[in-house]
Amino acid sequence: MDTNRYGVLLVTVVAVLMAGIVALLTRHSWADKDTTKSSSRSLIAGATTSTFGAPSTTTRSSTTVALPLPNSSTTARTATTKTSTVTTIRGSSGTTVTTGTGPPPSSTTSTTKVPTGTFDQRSDNDASFRYGPQPQDRDAGSQGPTSSKGSLTYIVRGQADSDASWHLTADIRNNTGREVRFDGGIDAVIHLLCNSKSSDQQLHNPTVTSMPAGGGVILQADINPVDTGPGTCTLYGTIHYSTA
Repeated sequence: MDTNRYGVLLVTVVAVLMAGIVALLTRHSWADKDTTKSSSRSLIAGATTSTFGAPSTTTRSSTTVALPLPNSSTTARTATTKTSTVTTIRGSSGTTVTTGTGPPPSSTTSTTKVPTGTFDQRSDNDASFRYGPQPQDRDAGSQGPTSSKGSLTYIVRGQADSDASWHLTADIRNNTGREVRFDGGIDAVIHLLCNSKSSDQQLHNPTVTSMPAGGGVILQADINPVDTGPGTCTLYGTIHYSTA
């Protein structure tokens, strides 16, 4: 009876020991698997980091170029007071037009900056002169009273130099406070009425396409007489320009 009891007890102890050993082995097996998975994940993460890398925080340097400031000066250039001939051209009709600079006309307009645009302006004055075949029929002409008609100072004059030649002058000064432009060149048109005979004479210079603020030109032309006379010729001028 005691022998059987000891035998059962021995079998029980052996079974408990075997169960403990099996449990221990199972735990080590799962630990190894977790370690393998962890290593695998680490390798995969390392490969990903190595392939793509971390986002770069380096920024490209930029270069700032200092541009010149716009000229804010509103000082106008003054016209040259010394008389000088710029150029002489001959039109298709044989009329000679001389362009030059000279002293300002007797009527001046204060410089006021006007808006940009395109304008047509009448001369500030009307003029007149006597003409005819005899010297006593002719005179040096009269400039006539002046009054401002626009942003340009625009004075016209006329004179009968002889019974075969008349002399016309257009004195133009820029008082706009801006650059003035003339498409195709400056073109002052002088309108004459002589003993009911009318004529339009163009004092044109294609080389003068612009005029600075405060600048000016004098256009002169010798033309054939409109009428033989004796009589009196009246005249005025018109001009087309734009401001920039």
